[in-house]
Amino acid sequence: MSKIVNMAVDLGNYNIKTSEEKMFLSTFTEGMPENPQGEDIIIIDDKVYCMAKESSFDYEFNKNKKNYKPNLFYAIAKSIEKGDDHKINLILGVPLENFGVASDFKEDLEGKTFDFNYNNKDIKVTFNNLGVVGEGISSFYTLDPKKRAGDIMIVDIGGRTINVATFREGKIEHKKQLNKGMIDFYDTVKERHNSNFGENINTEQIYSYIEKDIVKVDHGDELNFMNYAFNQIKKFADVRFYEVYFTGGGAPVLEDTIKELHPKAKFMENPLFTNVKGNKAIAEVQWSE
Repeated sequence: MSKIVNMAVDLGNYNIKTSEEKMFLSTFTEGMPENPQGEDIIIIDDKVYCMAKESSFDYEFNKNKKNYKPNLFYAIAKSIEKGDDHKINLILGVPLENFGVASDFKEDLEGKTFDFNYNNKDIKVTFNNLGVVGEGISSFYTLDPKKRAGDIMIVDIGGRTINVATFREGKIEHKKQLNKGMIDFYDTVKERHNSNFGENINTEQIYSYIEKDIVKVDHGDELNFMNYAFNQIKKFADVRFYEVYFTGGGAPVLEDTIKELHPKAKFMENPLFTNVKGNKAIAEVQWSE
């Protein structure tokens, strides 16, 4: 009899992350590659997917409306131990104002068994229990308990959203989703570069081009992006009254600009994985044997 394991998966718009610290690009293509070069292949519901393949981002905010299963089962395949039959208590992260999809995910997955193939290996997964937690809220549970007792703000800069959650004395106070994220930021960088140099770089390519110093980021774009975030936050909370922690994929990218605008800002360790780590901690408490 297989052991039930607790796991968390963040079906991000830019990257997919798991509580076992696995991460990969969220885009994939349907069908076998014409010239296979070691790509990872998932087959589910009689469809073939080439995973972590450069393709167009899915701009849908509602994660349940996406074709999420290829990424979900790829994330699980990369995170599980050896064996072909697995039982999982799963927590998924969703944007704070997208929490209504929880019932959809539960209907799709909870108590059900799925058979899929990963790189010619048959795998069976049963979702024993399924939970859904708002992004940013889950990161709170990776903080030291003494810190959680204070007045805390978590700003989670993701691919399509910035999720902001505030806590007083360990209890949730405000939760707000800003519908702008790093994909939007990279869109701006791409448009500026393409306009200035007459090129046709895609948003999906821009990060690697920045890393290779082919594309330059204008500091004004960083300031505009973060000023937008701080101005939206002002509408419901005053950052002066909180210990403000930044996390998510955008936090290390924009760290210098954030510190310029808010010198007291703190940055969570391992920011790409705080949500999934926090969600796994929730699962351990909720479904402890």
